[in-house]
Amino acid sequence: MNRRTMLFTIGLSLLPAGCGDSTGPSIATLEISPASATLVAIGGTVQFTAVPRDVAGNLIPSGGFVWLSSNVQVATVNEASGLATAVANGNASISASSPSLLGQSGSATLTVTIP
Repeated sequence: MNRRTMLFTIGLSLLPAGCGDSTGPSIATLEISPASATLVAIGGTVQFTAVPRDVAGNLIPSGGFVWLSSNVQVATVNEASGLATAVANGNASISASSPSLLGQSGSATLTVTIP
């Protein structure tokens, strides 16, 4: 685990579930799509998207998401756009969080299988 991923994980673990300010909604779920993907070529890409919803299932507007890869030796991800790129064989968790909406994070699994 690289330092950036470790700090992100520690930071998320310190947040109370469903926290948010009193003027805005809290995220109940942060759906990542696709939930899993497989890439078969170095340099291959897949676009991940995040959809935040409140407890009633309504979409919550967001100022954007911060994306991270759990294993940059396998796949990198553009921090602003969620575009993941294959680097080598293996698995990586691609995670999203929103600086403007405190609450749950979401993640998807990316498998890289280069023949």
